[in-house]
Amino acid sequence: MALAQDLCDCKVKLQMETYVQPEVHPQPSNFGQYTNKMHFMSTNVLIELCGKTFAKDFLKPVDSELLGAPEYYAIVGQPMDIGTIIKRLNNKFYHHVGEVVSDFMLIIHNCFMYNRSGSVIFERGQLLEDYFMKQLKAIPKGVEYPYDDDRKMLRSTMSVPAPSVASTRSPVKTRQMLQPPTGKENPPPTCVQPEVGPEPMNLGKYTNKLDFFKKSVLDEACKLDFCAEFMRPVDTVVLGVPKYYEVVMKPMDIGTIINRVENNFYHHVGDAMSDFMLIIYNCFKYNKPGDEVYSHGMLLDAFFKKKMQAMPTGPEITIDNAFPGAISTDCYPEIV
Repeated sequence: MALAQDLCDCKVKLQMETYVQPEVHPQPSNFGQYTNKMHFMSTNVLIELCGKTFAKDFLKPVDSELLGAPEYYAIVGQPMDIGTIIKRLNNKFYHHVGEVVSDFMLIIHNCFMYNRSGSVIFERGQLLEDYFMKQLKAIPKGVEYPYDDDRKMLRSTMSVPAPSVASTRSPVKTRQMLQPPTGKENPPPTCVQPEVGPEPMNLGKYTNKLDFFKKSVLDEACKLDFCAEFMRPVDTVVLGVPKYYEVVMKPMDIGTIINRVENNFYHHVGDAMSDFMLIIYNCFKYNKPGDEVYSHGMLLDAFFKKKMQAMPTGPEITIDNAFPGAISTDCYPEIV
């Protein structure tokens, strides 16, 4: 009897895996925000896409049984769709617009990972990628600030189905979270190094698009004078900014991204793009318009958007042994 029940439970679990709804609600301790740049993404990208034929396959979570793709969730371990991104925006899941960009790039990554070149869905994925990369350069410049809380919630003509299965994957710690000081016994840190090595069970990969990102964005940034402030973690003592880590809770820098790329920290290029956009977000969050560092952040933003227009399109192809045995934690390039 117990065996029969176990078999029944197993069958139910297999049936549930035919439709996976990613998490759309933030953890209570990790509540995000809805910003001006997210509003741009929602109105100029997501809602617009809901009315475009080439995007119709990406509006909802994949129902592998309905679509006759039983192995979909065995291949695509981190599903994503436009409807989920809309729900996350409504629920203040994201902290800055780079996280939205990462999720959208994940949709594209999954499309090319599962579908064969020449198929209808593959070709629609190419159109989706081309459309999104053109919109990326139009994201508003400057500070990212909370958008009017009285806004109307995002709506579209599409109907996003209620989730039948919640994502059961354990959350992966991707960035160091800082706790505010509680007293003299716990002073604020003077220099914070975000994690650069992946968890053993969550090893990423090095791809053709990450190769482009490293060589054309990160390595090129190392040659630019206006990038000097963004090359390594902020040292609050050296720079005379004692309250930096009370304002910037998720620090990021170019040297850390380089180390992460070389250590196979990222799973797709959207993750690296999000980290780079986090640098820009932090710059505008801490520095005021008119400050030299703020103006350098504006130049960094323009540099990033321009470079991304040349990124290879299509499938993200794994490059094996690009950095054999590399687990670097303190290698920061110098400005040349």
